[in-house]
Amino acid sequence: MTSILTATKRLILDNADKMAGRRAEWREKAAFFHEEDNRYLRFVIPEGSRVLEIGCGIGDTLAALKPARGVGLDFSPGMIDEARKRHPDLEFHVGDAEDPAMIAAIEGPFDFIVVIDTVGFLDDIQGFLELLHPLCTRETRLVVGYFSHLWLPLLQLAERTGARMPAPNANVISQADLRAFAELANFDPVKSESRLLSPARLFGLGRFINRFISPLPLIRHLALRHYMVARSMVQKVVSHSVV
Repeated sequence: MTSILTATKRLILDNADKMAGRRAEWREKAAFFHEEDNRYLRFVIPEGSRVLEIGCGIGDTLAALKPARGVGLDFSPGMIDEARKRHPDLEFHVGDAEDPAMIAAIEGPFDFIVVIDTVGFLDDIQGFLELLHPLCTRETRLVVGYFSHLWLPLLQLAERTGARMPAPNANVISQADLRAFAELANFDPVKSESRLLSPARLFGLGRFINRFISPLPLIRHLALRHYMVARSMVQKVVSHSVV
């Protein structure tokens, strides 16, 4: 990793390396939540796609998408070591997602670029998004997932009670904020959705709640998860100019 880490990123990195060996256990504790998260991602991303996941952790989400080519990037060596052990068929790199040299070294393009629970830890969201254009084609879709700020008190409570893996505080980002960052970075947000009202099985009711109640107009704003799907306007302009 060649970029100079800020104090905040150093804190995030130290925590990630510390937790890497137990990350799979923490994911197992929240198995239903991750199943629901992956269910939505698989709805958006067909099997056999070329997928880059930035902030891939131990690679379980990337593997669940069953890509034809799967590339993961994370700046925690500990997380990447675990990812390579768990998913030797996928390609993993250690590096800072905000380092232009790191992003430029990744061989693209990709059909989908996935960024889950990472944008809140970035120093410059707009600058990060701008780096992704060379990895895109006109058809590439950027898929960003992040927690709703409304759930922050419950997430903090889950950490204190041992139900969620401890993590440094992330920046609070609203749907409007992320759309604005995307547009400033020349990405076109084609879809924004709020999903996943129940992160727990609730004796079988969780799936019903997430499938049928969570998407309702007056309810979805309370959902745990926000997702944005966007496309590169830079590549769209380039493709048009070539034609």
